[in-house]
Amino acid sequence: MDPIPASLRTAGPGRSLPSRPAPAIAAGRTAGANLLVDQAQILDSMLQAVRGARHVIDVSMYSWLPSGAGLALGEALRARARAGVEVNVTLDASGSLQWPWSAARCYFDGLARDGVRVRRTGSPFDELLLRSVDHRKLLVADARAAFIGGMNLAKGYGSWHDAMVRLEGPAAAAAAASFVGGWARAGGGASPRRDALLARHATSSRSAGVQLLENRPAEGEQAATRAVLARIYGARERVWVQTPFLGDEVIVRALVAAARRGVDVRVLVAGRGTFPLLPALSRTFLPDLLAAGIRVFERPTMTHKKLVLTDGYVTMGSMNVTRRSRARDVELTVGLSDRALVDKVAAMYRADQADTKEHGAAGLGASDRILAARPVASVVRAALGLLA
Repeated sequence: MDPIPASLRTAGPGRSLPSRPAPAIAAGRTAGANLLVDQAQILDSMLQAVRGARHVIDVSMYSWLPSGAGLALGEALRARARAGVEVNVTLDASGSLQWPWSAARCYFDGLARDGVRVRRTGSPFDELLLRSVDHRKLLVADARAAFIGGMNLAKGYGSWHDAMVRLEGPAAAAAAASFVGGWARAGGGASPRRDALLARHATSSRSAGVQLLENRPAEGEQAATRAVLARIYGARERVWVQTPFLGDEVIVRALVAAARRGVDVRVLVAGRGTFPLLPALSRTFLPDLLAAGIRVFERPTMTHKKLVLTDGYVTMGSMNVTRRSRARDVELTVGLSDRALVDKVAAMYRADQADTKEHGAAGLGASDRILAARPVASVVRAALGLLA
């Protein structure tokens, strides 16, 4: 496996962590942190927040197409913009690519004509060209309710198993503040309305209960990855990972170290047939994981949840456990120590685990042994590692 990059070495075993915590956008006392599971429940809660907004709605979305959930949210935003609410949207041009390209462009241009301020980031082919993309999924309504997680917006994502967290109170204001940087990078203008809302929350009490953490590798910021690594290396009881694909040697090394300390380490990923090619990336790590005593589960349907549960703390957001999320793309995660929410995430994980196939009981199959052979694994990781 690859050595730990110099920028992340402070989180390794036998090394001291930095004198300050992994850099966070903000930490705040939250009036509410609610777990939302799958598109219907997530969209319902989003639409409720959007329809109740009176001042500013901010949305940053990696993949948004005018169909299904994407169309429903787009029409709700259009209605609020017509009613005088300020609506700001950033779209990643690569993640929101649709053929014909003119169809999606026409739809979002129509939203802009109705008052929605739309900014596209990057170019349509950034992902294929292995350039950085804005992979965040964020919606904030009036700096009072915020949604962070893994769900994209389109009809095709309706069958995917996904999760987001709804935050309220000062943590939601922190999420609104996090939108500002991406909005500015996309060429968006100032928002006196948002500034006024954020000023109202400026004196809110703070605690370590909620952290918003970003990866912006092009700017040298890997706060989300650093936080996850620190938690894994510090775990005493459990590290439960759920991610569509496993493809980051640095985090795999941390998981192996935790298992060898006697920590209950589990990894749940999407199985074969859920997505072209990429499940093979996860399987290249099977020998290392199983040899360390890590339990590995494959879900027969697409899991798009991105979470790491360590003891009494959980991080959830847009960040996959892949090299690309660590080293290339813009990501946003939320870290929470709220006991009730952590218990809900653990219960959700157990329910998901019940609908999986566990590796290891009957040994590796022939195709898995081929994938895991060192020369083949190296080629597969090089070829697929920056696509996931």
